Order: sequence, then C-alpha cells, then structure tokens
Amino acid sequence: MNHIPVYIFLIFLFILLFSGDRKVAERVMTMVVLSSDKKKCAEYNRFTVQRNYVGGGDKKFAIVGYVNHEYDTLKCYPTEEAAIADLQRIFAAYESGVKTYTL
Repeated sequence: MNHIPVYIFLIFLFILLFSGDRKVAERVMTMVVLSSDKKKCAEYNRFTVQRNYVGGGDKKFAIVGYVNHEYDTLKCYPTEEAAIADLQRIFAAYESGVKTYTL
C-alpha cells in the first residue's frame, strides 16, 4: 500500500495551517457596543436575540452580546420583531465598517 499521497497531503495541510498571516483574531467580527442603559460597554464578538426571562416585565426579548464565554444583555424589547430589527441595524453598521454602536 502506497502512503506517499497521504503524507504529501498532510505536509501540504501543515504548511497551509502554519504559514502566512497569523492574525486570526482580527478576522473575527467584533464591535464595541454601548448598552441601552449605558452601563455596559465592551467589544462583543457575537450577538443573538433571545427570550428575556429575567424580570423584563413586558420586555420579552433581548439582544445579548458575547465576549468570549461571557455575555451581557444589551437591550430588551417587547417583541421579537423589534429585537431582530435592531440586530439587523447592528449588522448593517458592521457591514459598513462602523467600529462602535450605541443601543
């Protein structure tokens, strides 16, 4: 059995993974966001719309921002549609190159 093609593939994969630009962290989506209550400001790398189970009253949904494995509730909304609309505005700002955003 000829293992040479497998070895060539592994060498190619090794070269591909460990050569060139190593600034992988700069490729991750990050944006500095100030929460609606102006009490939280961080460089978040992920945003989601989630149900708000923590004393939200009539505000049943929230935009949550993640920093590594921690998260912050950034703003609460009465409807899921309103939260998604604001999330779409955050994404549009990111796409246009905005580095900071205030909710």
